[in-house]
Amino acid sequence: MELQKELKGQTVVILANSFNPSIFNQYWLVSKEFIPEGDIQPASVITPGITQIMTPGFHMLVVPDQLQFNYTGDEKFPFQDSLQKTLKPMMEQLKEVPYRAIGLNYVWFVFDPKKSMPALSREMFCFGDAPLFRAFQAEDARFGSYLSRNFETFRLKLDVKPVMIQENESKKEFLQFAFNFHADFAPQHGYRQLDESLSKWNECLKEASRIMDLL
Repeated sequence: MELQKELKGQTVVILANSFNPSIFNQYWLVSKEFIPEGDIQPASVITPGITQIMTPGFHMLVVPDQLQFNYTGDEKFPFQDSLQKTLKPMMEQLKEVPYRAIGLNYVWFVFDPKKSMPALSREMFCFGDAPLFRAFQAEDARFGSYLSRNFETFRLKLDVKPVMIQENESKKEFLQFAFNFHADFAPQHGYRQLDESLSKWNECLKEASRIMDLL
């Protein structure tokens, strides 16, 4: 196989019982030096119920039960730097928040320029003569997979499925490999476990990359 692989998404999702989205306002973010003032883009939105902060390096969405921290993909702003300089210091400032869980997420898009998606996904994920596979013998059938196991303090889940992506004026089909490293927190140790989990970002990325290299 001549697989083409590209890391397309990197996201941290933090679950809590009670975020206050309005705390994440421009004054607080700038005065605490979490974000340089000039980096906050006009498209940002700050309301009592939802805050969305847009910067060149990351986008952050905060609602009462969840914070999402997404890499924009701009190589001039390494995501690891944003985690260390913005996300971790913010969470340290908000130690009293009852954090419940975290997900470290990495998404790859994969395709083979010489094979159709039905052919590629069948070759990778359709095995044997099981009744379920016999029900999908059509030429336009597509296949995927779900795998999970423990890794360090996380439950690693890998979901693989074909996706159709709009690229410029046309659509292109990929196999999406979505890695989720999930950890639940004990109520009395929420912030400590959150900080430890964030510190393992590179370690989890290395493990996901190692698995992708097996293809």
